[in-house]
Amino acid sequence: MDVLHKRHIAGTSVCPICGNGEESIMHSLFKCRYAAEIWNVSDFCDLLARAPLSSFADRLLWMYKTIDSELLQVFAALTWAAWHCRNTHIYEGADGIQASMMAAGFVRLCADYVTYNQKIKGACRGSAMQSPSYWSPPPSNAIKVNVDAHLMNGSGVQFGAVIRDSRGVLLAAAVKKIDANWSPDLAEAGAARYGFELARRLGYMEVILECDALTVARAVSESSGWSSSNFSPV
Repeated sequence: MDVLHKRHIAGTSVCPICGNGEESIMHSLFKCRYAAEIWNVSDFCDLLARAPLSSFADRLLWMYKTIDSELLQVFAALTWAAWHCRNTHIYEGADGIQASMMAAGFVRLCADYVTYNQKIKGACRGSAMQSPSYWSPPPSNAIKVNVDAHLMNGSGVQFGAVIRDSRGVLLAAAVKKIDANWSPDLAEAGAARYGFELARRLGYMEVILECDALTVARAVSESSGWSSSNFSPV
């Protein structure tokens, strides 16, 4: 908001959530109402007291040099959660957001993604590998989209999508959360659609989908007119 104010786009730089001070990036991510709730119940209080105040870039670099990769992952997830709470409040008019609970969900989502990524990371080792337990590469003219859905016990559905090429190189990874109470099959179908939409936005036309639900893959194949070879249950 302070940048928009300096460019004469916003009428004020005062934080629209807490009304205290200038809404800089550092304020939104670490000092504002929802951010403070997240960090106060985290294990980062002492670290943040020692971390640079000059900019978020300096703080992130300091964290990178100070903590291990697993803790850095949690730090990034909590930062992401603080920003998500801020945007949800401002752009969706939501109030009373339970920031600490939302942050815990973001941490779990990131951990689930890392676990999933570790299962397929490095699995592309040449044509000799035929075991279905491992990720198999797509043809050279195509990309493979692996998707998954996670039901959050009545509090929404989360999608995850990973796109790799024939060499196993990660091209894109994305997640999305929606407020819905869906069945597992519907959630898997939503994840499949999300993966395809992501691939299309990035300009990929030859797409192979891998998902957990065979019924979803068959339904998408039949409705789209694609060959069933474009879909692979895992």
